[in-house]
Amino acid sequence: MYTHSVLSPMPKIITTLGIVGVAIGISWSFLDDSDFAFRLFSAGLFLITLLVGILLSAGGTLAWTHHYNRRKKLKTAGWIFVTGLLAMVIAPKSVHGHGIPLVLTAVCAWILSIVLAVIAVAGRHRSSNHGISPG
Repeated sequence: MYTHSVLSPMPKIITTLGIVGVAIGISWSFLDDSDFAFRLFSAGLFLITLLVGILLSAGGTLAWTHHYNRRKKLKTAGWIFVTGLLAMVIAPKSVHGHGIPLVLTAVCAWILSIVLAVIAVAGRHRSSNHGISPG
């Protein structure tokens, strides 16, 4: 039995969990001003949270936009790129500062937007029945 990705809430849930993970990871990096021993331990935790969040949000976004037509995929890729650009503007300019996770997230957002744009341009043009064969 064929389950259409539009009807499944799973990609939206995965994307939302990924965004929450990214937000926690970035917030943790800005708020953590503890001593070195705790900072070393917490750095690993927030980095893992951030990386899992990036992977979940990227995978969820790709699954969520799978049924979109070319124009909507390109529009989504553009919004993701602009979001990454805004993150780079907001991020502090110190290489060793708290803004590096935000820069990492912005670069990953740009990569995701490029991948989504390539998928949109190289992919088959979806018809109005979203690629479901009539037979």
